[in-house]
Amino acid sequence: MSARDDHRTRSREIWRKVMQAEPPRVTDPYTEVTTDHLMGQIWTRPGLARRDRRLVTLTIAAVAGQDGPLRNHLRASLDSGDLSIEELHEWVVHLAHYGGWPAATTAYAALGEISATTKSARARRTLAAKTTRRVGS
Repeated sequence: MSARDDHRTRSREIWRKVMQAEPPRVTDPYTEVTTDHLMGQIWTRPGLARRDRRLVTLTIAAVAGQDGPLRNHLRASLDSGDLSIEELHEWVVHLAHYGGWPAATTAYAALGEISATTKSARARRTLAAKTTRRVGS
């Protein structure tokens, strides 16, 4: 495996950890730079923990009105355990005061929807695990 292939493999693994999702195939310059540079070099730099980078990214997405990235990172922050629902609610309060009420209102609504979906998915997994244990007993 070449050094470039090795870097791509590591970058895709970082993507999975950061975004809690499968990375897209690299088929064009944008996905190449996003995978190899953003995930493979920026999210792995020393100096800030992933949690810190997540808070910066969430804030920028919220203030810039980028609903898709905001939702993706809210979901990933909960799924990865980088941030708890309580920490994200506190982030929304802080965002309202420094980033503006409209940005915080949008973030608050997205967080509510994502939190409900995440709770529902966790409940389904818990029920499935309990059912499997009972059947296997």
